[in-house]
Amino acid sequence: MEDPLLQLGNWSPLVDALVEKLGLGPAVVFGVVHRHCRMKTGKCFASIETIARLAGVSYRSAARHINRLCQEGYLYDQTPTMRHRPHILTDTGKAECMSEEYRWRRSVNGTDLSDNEIDLSDNQTDKETMGI
Repeated sequence: MEDPLLQLGNWSPLVDALVEKLGLGPAVVFGVVHRHCRMKTGKCFASIETIARLAGVSYRSAARHINRLCQEGYLYDQTPTMRHRPHILTDTGKAECMSEEYRWRRSVNGTDLSDNEIDLSDNQTDKETMGI
């Protein structure tokens, strides 16, 4: 059976773990850049204006979020000194790795905890969290 999301056409992912760590704005901007990175070249050539419009944020917010995503290692700017032209951005894969860890931490002994909150901010070890 075909994935219904493929029938929707253009859509951008929203990584839960990224929302939790950096907030909604950077996560939405990341999703837009990631969508452009899924094209043949694996790179995003969209202008900040385009990214801002698709993410529903201002130009300055998009630029700030892209800068933070690059500083945090989620995106890589291949043209950091370029001015007045679209930058070439690539997805480093860090968000995907973070998502895998997030999903693993959200399950305990194979039980989905999506409806229950678990506080991982305390200093529990993984064994304590897993009840081992």
